[in-house]
Amino acid sequence: MWPLVYYCLALRCCAVVGKYLNLHIIMELIQVDAREFANVLPAQGNIYSSVPFTELNRHKCREVAYLLFRDTRLRGGLVTGLRDGIWRSPFSAPFGGLVLSRTQRVEEVEEMYRLAIEFACNGADGLRVTLPPEFMDAALYAKSVNVLTRFSGGCGVPEINYHVDLRGIVDPVSLYSRSAREKLRQAQRLPFRFEQLEVAPDNIARVYDVIHQNRMHRGFPHNMTLAEVTATVSVVPMDFFMLTLDGEPAAAAQVHHIAPGVVQVVYWGDMPGMSAARPMNLLPLEIYRHYLSRGDIDFIDIGHSTEDGQPNYGLCEYKESVGCRASIKWSFDIHP
Repeated sequence: MWPLVYYCLALRCCAVVGKYLNLHIIMELIQVDAREFANVLPAQGNIYSSVPFTELNRHKCREVAYLLFRDTRLRGGLVTGLRDGIWRSPFSAPFGGLVLSRTQRVEEVEEMYRLAIEFACNGADGLRVTLPPEFMDAALYAKSVNVLTRFSGGCGVPEINYHVDLRGIVDPVSLYSRSAREKLRQAQRLPFRFEQLEVAPDNIARVYDVIHQNRMHRGFPHNMTLAEVTATVSVVPMDFFMLTLDGEPAAAAQVHHIAPGVVQVVYWGDMPGMSAARPMNLLPLEIYRHYLSRGDIDFIDIGHSTEDGQPNYGLCEYKESVGCRASIKWSFDIHP
C-alpha cells in the first residue's frame, strides 16, 4: 500500500508543476494484484466487480487482470478475465465495465477505455465489455456507451434488460397490466404461502431444485450449479424465496444484493405443471412487497430477455405485464 501512497504524492507534485508549466499529464494503466486493487478501490460500485467475487470465479477464465488508471490521481479500474482469447469484463457475471473512484469526465472515461483496449489487444483478440443497466449509474452509462460505440465502430449488441423501479410506489399491484391483475386474482383465490427462507444449505437446495426443473422444462440454460450457488453465498448477499401451495413447492426465486439500493433477480420460476395456478403472477408481487417493506431498495433488476440481441418475445411480454420497465444493456466488442 505504501508504494502507492508515495506514487500518488509524486503524481500530485507533478500535477502542480504540470499545471504551472501548462503541460498535459498523461494517464497510465497499472496492472496490480487483487489485494492492491481492493485497497485502492474498496467500493467497487457493484458486487460483480468486487475482488472476492472475482477471485471466487477466477477458475472460469485463463487469467484475471486487475487494471488501475492514474494520471494526477486514481481515476478508476477495470476487472477483466482472459477467456477464449478475448479479455472480458465481465468474464463470469451479468455485467462489468469501469469502476470509478469518483465521477469522471468524458475524456477521462475515454482514456481509461483506450488504455484497456490497448492492453487487451496486446497479445489477445481484443476486449468485450457488457455494461451495467442504465439505472445503476446513468452518467457513467451514457459516457461509456458513447466511448465504446466509437471505439468499436458501432459494433454493439443492445440487450433488452428489465427492472422494477420501487421509488414512489405504494401498491405494486398498480404496476401490473389488466390481464396480469386478472391472473393475480386467480392466484390469490388459492392458499399459496410465500416465505423468505433462511440461508442454509437445505433451503438453498429447495429453491435450486424448483428453478432447475423450471429451466430444464422451458429449455433455458441453468448456468450455476448448486455447488456454485452455495459457494457464492459467501461473497454475495442473497435472498431465497419460496411459494408453496398445499405444502408443495409452486415457485421460487434467487435474488442477489448487488449494490446499495439494488437487488437482482438472478433466477425465478415455477414448477412444471403449476402454471395454471398462476404462481408467477403472485411471486413477483410478493417480492416487490418484500423489498418495499424494507425501505432501502430502490431498484429490482430482473435481467435481460434477449440473447445476442434477439428478443424472447414471450418473456418480454411477461415481464412487462408484471410491471417491469425495459432499457438497453449494451455489450461491445473491440478487436485489434
